[in-house]
Amino acid sequence: MVQNMRLRSTSEKLLLSTVRIEILDDPDAVGYGTGFFFQRTSPIGPVTFLVTNKHVVQGASRAQIVVTRRDGNLPLIGKGQLLTFKNFESRWHSHPDPNIDICVMPFGPVIAELEKEHIQIAWSYISDSIIPSDEPDRQLDAIESIQFIGYPIALADEFNKTPLIRQGITATPYALDYEGQPLLLIDASVFPGSSGSPVVTLLQSPLALGSSGEQLTYRYHFLGVISHTILVDREGQVKTIKIPMRPSLASIVANAIHIGVVQKARSVVEAADDFLRSISTTIAS
Repeated sequence: MVQNMRLRSTSEKLLLSTVRIEILDDPDAVGYGTGFFFQRTSPIGPVTFLVTNKHVVQGASRAQIVVTRRDGNLPLIGKGQLLTFKNFESRWHSHPDPNIDICVMPFGPVIAELEKEHIQIAWSYISDSIIPSDEPDRQLDAIESIQFIGYPIALADEFNKTPLIRQGITATPYALDYEGQPLLLIDASVFPGSSGSPVVTLLQSPLALGSSGEQLTYRYHFLGVISHTILVDREGQVKTIKIPMRPSLASIVANAIHIGVVQKARSVVEAADDFLRSISTTIAS
């Protein structure tokens, strides 16, 4: 049964901002990660990207995602469209800094191919306009509630084709770069499948309604992308590791201290802008 949801509120729209990335290279051990749609303003107009971590796509040749179909402006919740990709890693543009675990894929060509086949998809995106300033103007306090959207241990609402929304708090202030790098720590449980999950701070007033009945958001920021988790090994050594792609939980649960590492939102902008510069150079030449 296809269910309908108008996706009026920001939190409802977040349900269509992510996809589960399934890496199919090993039929006996499928790898899972999260990707999300991001829109970057550019001189040629808004450009939509799919964003994830480099380590999600590294070495991947075959992958698939499922997006939600729509009828006109109405999302058909639960009616998925399977998209399969060959040469998957080659479709992505990596952040130029090898230490920044972010890559982007321009998604406009994918949408154009679907439209040629008369397939309409419903999707939402996270905009570059909601990235908080790095200036010390206290847009965000030192401690903030955060939400992250994705597919921990590959879990999803398979019936409705929607992700899980989880929460935590900032473990380091957003205004400060953790260890001098464009990173943020969060106090939250992150598991395999959470790689690539967008992190937001979303506070809504349950009493504030717009003229058409939609719930109004009064604070909404995009903070970054989950990439790593911090563990304590059997010898008591603290280790920061890339979140594994396969849902093997034993070692993570046993050694987790429930601190996640987030690549800050500005690194997504930098990767998108680096791609846009690369294509403008190609066109110019």
